[in-house]
Amino acid sequence: MKFSEKLQKLRKENKMSQEQLADQLEVSRQAVSKWESGQTYPEMDKLLSICKLFKCSLDDLTNDEVKEIKVNEKEKVTMSKFLDEILDTISRSASIFRKLSFSQKLKYLSGLLILVFVLALLRIPVDYIYELGVNIFESFHPSVENVLCSIWNFILSISYLIFSVIVFYYLYKVLFLEKWEHEPIDHLEGKKENLNIPEVEKEKEKESKKESIISEEKESPTLRNHSEIKTSVILKVLNSIASFCVKLCSTLILFPFLFVFFFIVVAIIITLYFMLQGIIYLGIFFLLMGGFILCYLVIQILFSLITSHRQSSRQIGILFLASLITLGIGTGITVVEFSSFTYYDEIPNTELYKSDFAEKEIEMTDGFYFDIIGSYENIEYVKDDDLKNTVRFQVEYYSNFSKVNFEMVNTENPLWIVAESKVHLLNPRVREAIFKNLKNKELYNYGKLERMNIVVFASSLNIDKMQENKEKIESENERNYYDSLLESNREREAEYQSLIDQKEIENNKLQLKIDELEEQLEEKTIKLQEYKDQISSIITE
Repeated sequence: MKFSEKLQKLRKENKMSQEQLADQLEVSRQAVSKWESGQTYPEMDKLLSICKLFKCSLDDLTNDEVKEIKVNEKEKVTMSKFLDEILDTISRSASIFRKLSFSQKLKYLSGLLILVFVLALLRIPVDYIYELGVNIFESFHPSVENVLCSIWNFILSISYLIFSVIVFYYLYKVLFLEKWEHEPIDHLEGKKENLNIPEVEKEKEKESKKESIISEEKESPTLRNHSEIKTSVILKVLNSIASFCVKLCSTLILFPFLFVFFFIVVAIIITLYFMLQGIIYLGIFFLLMGGFILCYLVIQILFSLITSHRQSSRQIGILFLASLITLGIGTGITVVEFSSFTYYDEIPNTELYKSDFAEKEIEMTDGFYFDIIGSYENIEYVKDDDLKNTVRFQVEYYSNFSKVNFEMVNTENPLWIVAESKVHLLNPRVREAIFKNLKNKELYNYGKLERMNIVVFASSLNIDKMQENKEKIESENERNYYDSLLESNREREAEYQSLIDQKEIENNKLQLKIDELEEQLEEKTIKLQEYKDQISSIITE
């Protein structure tokens, strides 16, 4: 490989234009162009500068027998390099845009708009996948559904954002930056050379002027070094500030992803436990694994931004593609699996769900009433005139899933019917019932297992008296509540009134002080006028 080819390859690999390389070596762009075309050969000091700039040996650069240049040191991709690459892309884009003609600028901008429009169209399949997930989550409890929908929307939005930015950056560099950086400029220069000879002469004059300026700068290196030091210090400060802001934002974004990652790991463990019990839902497992890979990828990227650690772009691409494929497969399988589910708004009619009855008979008093702690389906009053002095309660409940107690301190206090629910996965009967229904792809309203059906047997007179006592107690409680609110409002009003009175007293004191000061001011003014009159009379005499 020739020197000209090596130089051109090194410059492109380091994302540098001919002008930028010329500025680094303190030569003109035409000189770099001649080196790359093989017309001329740089001097020894320039060769050494090129080796230092691209971190290669002089033998690798100048020996034509060496086909591939091996860099001495593999650079570490840090946050500084990442920001430098972005800033370099922006500066190159601005430089290209300035040099384009009006028609070329329109073509350039229209291409960018088409690229953005195509990426925006990718939101349509993302929204479709989100709707599929929402349809699946609708079968859960509303609170669980809201949490799952929020997490699902967050994962899809972050995935779409990261994917769009990566694709836009890659396509922009390939289709716009690298294409327009060379072809349009060379094309325009060719036109100038063919159509207008004076323009060529002007270019030569500019080149000679630039070389003279470079020679003058070489004669006064102190000023140049001073300006370079100032520029480098400013760039370092700006780079440090930008790096700190990026690390801070990455740290703040990292915590929600760590929480989601922990949630996904717990969900995967629960899914594996279900699989060991014979409940196999591959769709949910694939969805969780896809979310796990995607969340792990995002956390890894955020850690690399915070610690300035090198991150392999190939590994990122593989993990991102694997997560998308896994999420797509999981979504499809989940839709198929859940479409065969059947939901019943009732309790299964089996021996396990058999109901029991608890009974309690209480002596009726003038102030007696009852209240309930727990969930109940309905309360039914049955008139039984044979029960003149007593009240009998019959509570229907599911003994395998709840427990009913009757609590009463004395006859003057109300009877408390307390239902203790045992509907949770720690209960082996509940776990067995849910696992069995999930295997059969059936879902029931398990919330009804902790509800009671209460029947009250009493005479019509006692029923009316109990209801009247309860309404009376409830009205008294409500009145006491509002009385306490009114009392607290009165106390606050008294506090505010005392503060107002205190401020009025302070205001009166301040007003008195102001009046005294005004009187003193009037006296001083009168005395001052007397002194003026005396002085004027002395002067006239």
